[in-house]
This record gives sequence, C-alpha cells and structure tokens, in this order.
Amino acid sequence: GTCRVRGVGDLLKPLPPCPDCRFVVVMPSIGVSTPEAFQRYDQMGSPVHPDCERQEAAVRAGDLAAICAAAGNALEHCSGAQETPAICAKLNEHGALTSQMTGSGAAVFGVFGGEDAARAAVQALQGSYKQVYLCRPVRGGAQVLPEKAARP
Repeated sequence: GTCRVRGVGDLLKPLPPCPDCRFVVVMPSIGVSTPEAFQRYDQMGSPVHPDCERQEAAVRAGDLAAICAAAGNALEHCSGAQETPAICAKLNEHGALTSQMTGSGAAVFGVFGGEDAARAAVQALQGSYKQVYLCRPVRGGAQVLPEKAARP
C-alpha cells in the first residue's frame, strides 16, 4: 500500500491508497552507483526539495495532480544518470503529470492520469529501452505471486 517513508527507508507511515493512475517505469541502459550518487549529493547538494508534507496532504485528499506537483527527487540532479532528462522529456511529451528518477536511480517513472496516454508512452519508449513497464497502484501491501507454470 501507499506509505510515507522516512529515515533510511526504515520508518513507514501508512497512508490512504494512491488515486487511480498509471505508472510507466523505464530502466535506462546505464545504471547509477548508489554510493556515488550519495557522495555527489553530499558534495553538491540539490536544488530540488520535495514538499513531503504537501504531498502527504494530497495523498490524503486523493488529489493526483497535487501529489505530482509536490513530487521531487533530491538525488536526481546529482546522480550522474545521463539518460534521465531525455526519458523524462519523452514521458512528459506523452502526458505524464510528473516524471523523475526513482530513489537513487537509475530507473525513471512517469505518472499518468489515464491508461491510453501511458500505453502510448510505453510504445514510444520501447524502441529505445529494453525495460519499459506499465504499472498501476494496488490497494494493500506487497504480494508474492505464484510463478506461472512453464509452457511446453
């Protein structure tokens, strides 16, 4: 389910479910070293400071546009992930409400209000990236799904 995470990812605060939307997740061809990203952050800082209080209030209100407006990733600027801007631009061209790097990278995601725009973004990016995924939020926590039986 939806949670606000603090600390080093060890403090979880449950929140109401994320409003219905679609996520497009793209894995660039070049990865990011998490230790190096944090080292650069310590040296450079970041011009991005997400408004976590505003974002939490938007989640509680079920306001997808406000959730996206408050989003940000302080590590994106200093991560060294060279493909992130181009991927974000492509996601935005296809109607993403926001797009940014995940955590310390290198995957990038876009949030879409509808499935049609998200599917168009997936199709546009699949020619350039091997790993492009269309996802949706689920109500509840992580689930372990049974592995599908091998087909002859």
